[in-house]
Amino acid sequence: MIRIIILVIIVLVILMVIGLFYVGHQSRQMATPSLAASLPECPPTPNCVSSLMGPDDSHFIAPVTISDYTPADVIPAAATVIKEMGGQITESNDNGIIVTFTSGLFGFVDDMQVRLDSTHQHLEVYSASRVGHSDLGVNRKRVERFRALLIQHLKK
Repeated sequence: MIRIIILVIIVLVILMVIGLFYVGHQSRQMATPSLAASLPECPPTPNCVSSLMGPDDSHFIAPVTISDYTPADVIPAAATVIKEMGGQITESNDNGIIVTFTSGLFGFVDDMQVRLDSTHQHLEVYSASRVGHSDLGVNRKRVERFRALLIQHLKK
């Protein structure tokens, strides 16, 4: 009886790992977004953060304040920080950057976008998982790390 239970548990774990690899593969096959006039909206799932959401929304994350820096310096500095964080820049211009981050083990792909809002002197940010429901806070942590590293880089 115990052998059957152990065998069932092993089979379930193997199926779960195969499923995670498959979902990771699916996320790599999805199209990378392109720079548009504004950041995309977060889906209702908790695997996304955006500075364009209302402050009462669970997806909200504060934009990156850049009032002490010239806008012309911010996007190149952001690109440098993103590369240091392991991001792959897929598109950029003077006003924004589109980035993908790929997780190590299962290869899940997350999209991040950074947009310059020189009127309000900040960077709008968006980071979301392509697949799944929860990201266990990975996108929020990524944006907070980006914020800290960017400010540190700009102060140099």
